[in-house]
Amino acid sequence: MTPQPVYWRQGLRRTGIAVWVGVLLLVQVVLVWFGSGQGWLTLAAAAAGLAVLAGLFWLRPQAQSLAWVVITAWMGMTYAHSGAWFEILVFMGLMLVGMLGYLTSPWWFVAAWGFHLLWNLLPRKTDHHAAHATMGHLGISPAASATYDVIIFAYLLVAVLAGRLGHTQQELMHSASVAPRLVNAELQSDVVGGRRRAVRVSST
Repeated sequence: MTPQPVYWRQGLRRTGIAVWVGVLLLVQVVLVWFGSGQGWLTLAAAAAGLAVLAGLFWLRPQAQSLAWVVITAWMGMTYAHSGAWFEILVFMGLMLVGMLGYLTSPWWFVAAWGFHLLWNLLPRKTDHHAAHATMGHLGISPAASATYDVIIFAYLLVAVLAGRLGHTQQELMHSASVAPRLVNAELQSDVVGGRRRAVRVSST
């Protein structure tokens, strides 16, 4: 008989991933906050980006894609906290694109961060200090925000090309292809078991 999946283990694993992503977000905030106070914001932005990559690289493709939904939405929310209506619209757009990246194709993540990189280069006036608790200080320095975005964008581009990111449709297709094989294996096991029982009966 095919063993049944242990759902509590899956739930525990997902909870662990969620906690880990929260830790990475906190590390980013601390690095950017400290770097802003010490006058090396660009270096702190690079360290924050590399910390995210190091923290997510070891995750499975599906889990990593889910984590990137959170990271992508977080970056949009960072600037939305400034209160500017156009930043709020960008936040909503990034959140939507991040979901598309998880549900349909990871290339949407690449598009989201490529857009955010270009968006940071546009001159605009926002109160970035109001969003200091969510890395809003990055907006003070175009060089710092661009450094962070370039690191994330480059990694996502390479990761997608290398097949390091997955999405829900891939998982569904994989499940659909695996399910028939599992059913056939179980049927074959039942047939073999039936033959063995028949042999025992006939021998008695």
